[in-house]
Amino acid sequence: MKVAFVGKNFKTKYSGGRIHAWMMANAFAAQEHQVDFYTNIKPSFADELSIYSGKEKIRLLISSIFFFTIREI
Repeated sequence: MKVAFVGKNFKTKYSGGRIHAWMMANAFAAQEHQVDFYTNIKPSFADELSIYSGKEKIRLLISSIFFFTIREI
């Protein structure tokens, strides 16, 4: 199965949602799924969570050209 995660990261900020997305990506990759992680910078906590299997199988795609639209309800 192919799985993609898309999210903006910051050099010094942590967030439960960002960490959760990275851990989910690791879990999918550890189960042999093809995982793409699109972001603006490598997550600052990625190396701290390197004890989990799957990290080496995540294709990290970094681009400084990210924009997120605000959807009004």
